[in-house]
Amino acid sequence: MTGPELAEPEPVAHEPPSPVEGYPTLTQAAGMRMFWWDALFAGVPVALLLQYLPLFAVAYGANNAEVGFMAAGAGLGAAVAFLPGAWLSGLWARRKTFVVLTSGLLSRAPFLGFVLLPFVADGEAALRIVILLAVLQAFFLSLGIPAWTSLAADIVPLSIRGRYFARREFIFGASGLVAAPAAGVMVAVWGKPEGWQAVWLLALTAGVFSTWCFNRIPEEPRPRPSQVAPSEQPWHAAILRDANFLIFGGTVFLWNISLYAAGPFFNIYLVKNLDASEIWVGGLAAVASAFGLVGQAMFGRLLDARGSRWLMAVCGLFIPLLPWAWYVIDAPWQIIFINAVGGVAWAGYLLGSFNFLLIVSPPEQRRYYAASYHTLVFLSAAAGPLIGGVIAQSHSIKALFIISGAGRLAAHVLFLRFVHERRIDARPTAAPAPPA
Repeated sequence: MTGPELAEPEPVAHEPPSPVEGYPTLTQAAGMRMFWWDALFAGVPVALLLQYLPLFAVAYGANNAEVGFMAAGAGLGAAVAFLPGAWLSGLWARRKTFVVLTSGLLSRAPFLGFVLLPFVADGEAALRIVILLAVLQAFFLSLGIPAWTSLAADIVPLSIRGRYFARREFIFGASGLVAAPAAGVMVAVWGKPEGWQAVWLLALTAGVFSTWCFNRIPEEPRPRPSQVAPSEQPWHAAILRDANFLIFGGTVFLWNISLYAAGPFFNIYLVKNLDASEIWVGGLAAVASAFGLVGQAMFGRLLDARGSRWLMAVCGLFIPLLPWAWYVIDAPWQIIFINAVGGVAWAGYLLGSFNFLLIVSPPEQRRYYAASYHTLVFLSAAAGPLIGGVIAQSHSIKALFIISGAGRLAAHVLFLRFVHERRIDARPTAAPAPPA
């Protein structure tokens, strides 16, 4: 945003300081507890969307290109939301309220649309509604992410972020571990449309509880714009002068375009080419989630001890191998081993990348750095599935797996060579415990 920036909230003046530096204040500790409960419920809709939305579209007649178009539309909807979200959240006295309205309530409303879909449309019309709702869900979810990221950094002190977010991601993954197989059973037993309605009703219910928990996080109102000193330089000038962040953004774009090109097609390949049922889809997702929990347990203290970049460097070496492994399998049970390795590797990589973003972002402009980062991620999420859909339709999904792995490897090599960890966020922070 151009013009005066709203300052990030400082510790509450009347609150007694934390007795031990690096540990949370009473307000932060309370916020971290509710942030943890938020994660418990938020993992359910995220897991169900990730594992089942492409199959839901296929159930209404989507082909590979249309699945790619839907994923691309959702990625574009997310990409255009981040920078407006960063600006709009600055107009609210409490970032929490903005997150609850956008990522909390509006992003969960499409689940109700999925539940009611059989009553209003079928065939091609239903497929168009599914795609539209997927785009709206991604847009409203992403609108609140810059404010969410800024608030998360204030809630959790730098010195314990690794351990805290590892625990939060553990419970986030654990809820998905339970929900994904349960959803597969619902679809397999009840079929269309009842099974799918049950899946999205579960996602909606969990999302409502998640929003309720997040709304209970305490946050002091921020100063009015007239009370805030102008920023030294506009956010876009700061980012354009930050060569390390710009290079990081370039590697992020290449990495994610390679991920999203293949992402929507793994479960489609599993069902169509390997004759797996929805129960297999849920069970294999549970394997990835279970080993992700193992990774979360392993990597929290390692992150605090060795740093975000080290964790990304190590775990990122395994991720390009995953789509190549899909190329050689010929039975669903073989994916168990791929998902086991992937669950651990992704747990460490995502934990490291989130904390890396917090570290290289100046606190006073963090929501804009986060918005810029996520805009790149979801622009690639828009372009990737379109590219992947064309490759899958004109060549084969197996060819797409090879290309995806090569792109991931190239992005990771560039990250290791050119991107550095600079601890911008070295100011004392008052406190951690578990958030969402």
